[in-house]
Parts: sequence; structure tokens; C-alpha cells
Amino acid sequence: KELFERPLTRWVYRNLGAFSVNREKVEKKSIKSAKMILTQTNWFLGMFAEGTRIKDPDNIGPIKEGVASIAKMAQVPILPVGLFHNGKR
Repeated sequence: KELFERPLTRWVYRNLGAFSVNREKVEKKSIKSAKMILTQTNWFLGMFAEGTRIKDPDNIGPIKEGVASIAKMAQVPILPVGLFHNGKR
């Protein structure tokens, strides 16, 4: 949700198909948005399984339940993906 606080970045992310997520607590609108994307469009849904971006490339944060819960609810598979930059995870 922090990325949606400024008008310009909000406009950019919304036009890229992103939606605001409160990382502090589960909100029904976030779950409904994710499920809608997975069940009613041809889009893929990218999620950070740790619930945030990890800045230390040598450590993966604890995986949150949200990814699995949403995939199960929408009856879709999960494709794990790692991001690399300059040879670092």
C-alpha cells in the first residue's frame, strides 16, 4: 500500500495492473482482487512469498501463508520464481 500513497506512483502501478495490499493485516479486498485476477483473467499474479521485498540476497525471509491460501482458493498452481541481479538472488 505504501507504493500507492503518491499520485504518480499510484497511477503507474494501477496501469500496470497492480493493486494495493496492506502488509500489516489481511484485508478482504486484497484477497478478492487476487482471486479475481487468477480466476477471471488471463493474467499471472506475482506475489512476494515473504510478504515483502528482501534486501539481503543471501537470506530468504520466512514464507507467509498468503500465497498458498490464495492459490488453493483460486485452484491454481504456484510457480516459484527467484529474482537475480548482478549474480545475486
